[in-house]
Amino acid sequence: MSELKSRKLISVQEHLRDQVAGALRAALIAGELQPGVI
Repeated sequence: MSELKSRKLISVQEHLRDQVAGALRAALIAGELQPGVI
């Protein structure tokens, strides 16, 4: 049971990371972020 819970937590973290990466990519494409700021 705890293994399933930890696996779900990992998948949630990966989903959040994908959302952050997508948002950063969209911001770069829109020109809101200049390369080198991060």
